[in-house]
Amino acid sequence: MSDDATVGTAAGPAGHTLADKVNWLIDRARPAGRGPNTSAELAALIEWATGEQVSYITVWKLRNGQAANPQMKLIAALARTFGVPPGFFFDDSDENQAGLLRDQVALLALVRDVHISSAQLRVILGLSPKARKAIIDLVVALTVRGEAPQRGPPVTCLDHQTAKPACAAASQGPGRLAQIRREESGDVPPAMSGFRWRSGPGIGRIGGMTSEQHRRAIGSLRAVALDAPDIDLLATFYEQLAGWRRVLDDDDEWITIDSGDGWRIGLQRATDHVPPHWPDQDRPQQAHLDFRVPDIDAAAERAQQLGASLLRRNERWHTLADPAGHPFDLCVNPDDPRTTLMGVMLDCPDAKALSHFYAELLGKPVTYEADGVAMIGEDGAQPVMFQQVEQYTAPRWPDPAYPQQIHLDVTVRDVDAAERAALDIGAIRLDGAGPNWRVYADPAGKPFCLVWMV
Repeated sequence: MSDDATVGTAAGPAGHTLADKVNWLIDRARPAGRGPNTSAELAALIEWATGEQVSYITVWKLRNGQAANPQMKLIAALARTFGVPPGFFFDDSDENQAGLLRDQVALLALVRDVHISSAQLRVILGLSPKARKAIIDLVVALTVRGEAPQRGPPVTCLDHQTAKPACAAASQGPGRLAQIRREESGDVPPAMSGFRWRSGPGIGRIGGMTSEQHRRAIGSLRAVALDAPDIDLLATFYEQLAGWRRVLDDDDEWITIDSGDGWRIGLQRATDHVPPHWPDQDRPQQAHLDFRVPDIDAAAERAQQLGASLLRRNERWHTLADPAGHPFDLCVNPDDPRTTLMGVMLDCPDAKALSHFYAELLGKPVTYEADGVAMIGEDGAQPVMFQQVEQYTAPRWPDPAYPQQIHLDVTVRDVDAAERAALDIGAIRLDGAGPNWRVYADPAGKPFCLVWMV
């Protein structure tokens, strides 16, 4: 079923409800030669036109009348995308106003059907109505004469589906409807291009995560998710620590943070979360994040001011715990002034065996193996690392006494085929599923989710 199967079109005036007006705009700003944008395409279009990241599920709720009181930030992004005043979404619109807006939105759709960049579109949307119409009239004239640049073929990219993780805390049940949003590596928005998504050799983009395609890839790494009782507090901590940015969403149970360099971190509310007690295996960390910083002492001091706890100092790295108790490492990298995420490291009883499992699952090559340590994926391309620990204690999801702490989300196209392949290499199906996610355990007992577009 399409994500917009229950969303109606708006053929008449703009209407009075917020959902009516959003659907009215979507119906009239449709790409040339096809139907209106889906919610996933509109989320990508908003980011392309304004730079504001909005989740698929937020758009879907707007279109279905389930978000009657959205954030003003979202309303402003919608207004900029369609070139209408923010008040349009709140005021009653008469027939004259509807007629003017219909012409304006239709013209903006025409502008987006020629090859202009997102930066150019943002300039147009910021102009006065008179100046904007003058530019659009010029585009119309050039289009009629056949001189306007037409949209060329897109950069090679993968068929892209994105989703939120499923593994909710035991007190919540196994999961929720996931956010899904299309993205593309180029400047042309997928909602406007009308091209066919296709796979290409070598490097591809999946949910903002870059990964080298492996011969037997089952899926691609979508996100790394952390459980926490207060996800707003934890999101603020990582925003301030690393300069990450929240993806706009109206979901109270989930926050997505974008690192800006390929990583997506999900924060999932777990009201009964039991924090790790590192390095004890009675309450194991299960996994941790490795950051790179130019000065580990200064970074550790800064992290503690933001709410972290210092666990151990070393010569080349310091270990701290974030406000939810998840350990993380600050590793020295004097050549880069930024705080960047190097990778995620999973604890396990056999590093070599688990690294080969995830190499097949995620399509990342094994790039390093040593005694008790392994890595898949290239440095700088969202690698996953593995460290062997003695007396390893596996999670027992969804038992809160043996929490997962951290899990990975894996994007797939055909979940049934992906499930068969994952089971063939050693995964175990767990009792958790939703509209676009299923829960599994890897050979070390760690939960992970297969997610797909609905």
